[in-house]
Formats: sequence, C-alpha cells, structure tokens
Amino acid sequence: MQAVETQDFPKAEESSVGFDAELWRMAQQLRDPPRMRTMAKNAPAGGPPRMQVMPDAELQPLLGSLSVMSLELRASLLTAQKKISEAKSLFAKAAQEEKDLGYREPPNYIRPVGETEGAAMMAIGDWADARAAYERALLERPRSGLVLYGIAMSSEKSGEPEAAAKEYADFLAAWKDANPDLDQVTHAQTYLAEHPAVAGGQREPLQKKR
Repeated sequence: MQAVETQDFPKAEESSVGFDAELWRMAQQLRDPPRMRTMAKNAPAGGPPRMQVMPDAELQPLLGSLSVMSLELRASLLTAQKKISEAKSLFAKAAQEEKDLGYREPPNYIRPVGETEGAAMMAIGDWADARAAYERALLERPRSGLVLYGIAMSSEKSGEPEAAAKEYADFLAAWKDANPDLDQVTHAQTYLAEHPAVAGGQREPLQKKR
C-alpha cells in the first residue's frame, strides 16, 4: 500500500503478486484434511509419546482478513492506474468478504473497506466516488472519526464549503477527546475558523441513529 501511495507501481504489483501467492499456499494447507499428529509417529523409536497437535482454529479468520487485504491492495493499485471500473469491482468483492467475516467486538477487520476505497479515490481526485465510499463505510462504523473526516475532506475538495463545515464539526464532535495536535483535528479546526459564516449555521447530524 505504501508503494501505491508513492506511485511505485512496479513495486506494488510485485508485492501484490507475492502476497496472493503466499495466500494461495496458506489456503491450500487449510483445505487439507485435518490430521492430528502424535510424537509416537515422528519420534525416534523408543522415545516418549508427543502431545497431539490440533489444526489452528484461528487460521480461517486470519486467511479471511488477509484475503480482504489482498483485494484492497489490488483495487488500490488499479485505482491509482485509473482503471476505475475494475477497481470498484474488487473493492465490492473485498467489502463482501469483510461482511462475511461476521460481526464481533473488536471487529475482525481493522477498518472498513469503504475507508480504503475512499482514500484511493481521494488520491486520484475523484471526490464524488470518495464520498460515496466513505458513506458506505459510515453505515458499517457509525461515528467513525476517520470516515467522518474523509467525508468532510471530499466535500471541501469538491468545493462545497457549507457541507464541509458541517461535516468537519461533526468529525470534531466524534473526536472530541482526540489528541488536539493530530493533523486531522488541526485541519478541521482551521477550516471552521476560516469559514465562520457557514460554520455558524444550524448543524444536523450526518449519521442518523439506526
């Protein structure tokens, strides 16, 4: 992903291919019939019996998360290469696989796929698609500060100061206890200070309670 951000596409492609190859190898291991191995089978004759080793119960959810990461990497690379249609298809597949991981606290996957897609679209200046992706992520993680910030930034970049001011205010409310020196916090505060006319209006919550 760092290679994508720096537009080192050959390095990103190489990393993606290597990632997918290793993921395939691990998946093949998981598909093998589970077998318990005993020390009696592997130890030299006359040695003490070994404990039975069971298959790793955590491997399946781990592979699921890695698969989502793999799809995100390929989709982000395609986005950077302006292959938007193909990228959206992979982001949609990644989002479905993320959903298939199931619900738990903390989430199985550290961030919504929509957040990664939004950042990829922001990087190429596609503000509308970035906002749409962030809004999908917000449905999954209501009041997520990073997602709210992405929505506000997409409004700012697309020249919608009233919407951006409301959304930055919503972001700051969600991150009211955040470190005040964070770049996102200082940018939001600066934007609101520079747009007092639109910031002082009536603000409605961006995310309605479900």
